[in-house]
Amino acid sequence: MRIVLIVCAMGLTFVNAWGQPYPNSQFLEVEGVIMHYLHELPDDGYPPKGRVALIHGFAASTFSWRKTANALIGEGYEVVRIDLPPFGYSKGPECVNTSPSSQAFRIWKVLDHLSEGPYHKWHLIGHSMGAAIVGAMGAYRIMNTQSVVFVDGAMVDHWQGPPKWMRRTLQSGAVQDIMNGLGKLFIFKPRRIKRLLADAYAQEPDEEAIMGYLKPLKQKGMAANILQMAVCYNEIYTYERSNIQAPCLIIWGDQDTWVPLKDGIKFRDRFGSVSWELIEGAGHCPMETHAPLFEKALFSFLDQTVEE
Repeated sequence: MRIVLIVCAMGLTFVNAWGQPYPNSQFLEVEGVIMHYLHELPDDGYPPKGRVALIHGFAASTFSWRKTANALIGEGYEVVRIDLPPFGYSKGPECVNTSPSSQAFRIWKVLDHLSEGPYHKWHLIGHSMGAAIVGAMGAYRIMNTQSVVFVDGAMVDHWQGPPKWMRRTLQSGAVQDIMNGLGKLFIFKPRRIKRLLADAYAQEPDEEAIMGYLKPLKQKGMAANILQMAVCYNEIYTYERSNIQAPCLIIWGDQDTWVPLKDGIKFRDRFGSVSWELIEGAGHCPMETHAPLFEKALFSFLDQTVEE
């Protein structure tokens, strides 16, 4: 893919790409990492009802928020979906720091760019691994956070990654070559993605879902890049649940076997003041499998947090 980089005065880099994954794909370089995102505006234009950032989970991409994004746009919200490196179509150097605080820092840079500076407030919605990241975002940028929504995921309590011996092992070129080979031959195959999604969804996925998840995972070197996530993990700032001052909502599927309901209840009980919605019959991805129920709970919460 041919890429043209134009350095701007903010110290960021615009990226204009041909052969982009979606017609409305946009790219922005933040400190050496090329962030892929989709920026979508409501049909009736500005001012939007609110601004929403959608952050996906492990091995997912902007695709996993397709239904939620359409619903939000229809309700008058401005929506940004962002790929978390190394997933989706965001790209970085060989070792990208993937800790929640580091990912949060990069995402805020993208949102600041779209807002022409750190002036607007955002509703932050994160799924699974993305929930830890929106938690770090809300704790770090209090004045820019309108609300935080955790979907089948919780904040990380300052895990600093694997021990040094494991990092050295995972950095081995031989290990990375093996992982890429396994990924190509066995892991990133339609039948395996179908099996994984069926487990995550607690129901059979359709062909659109299988291919939507599979396509970005089939990019060259993805398996080794996933392995590098543990090697390059390093928190860049400290944060606590108590730092979040915006209204918070936790949404959980009662049939989630990936992050069981008991973990969601523990998170809720430790959090303090928080709204809670349980979606019956839903697995790990209620925004995809139970979209109407998920959107009803989400809009009811967002309507209570509209900025005066």
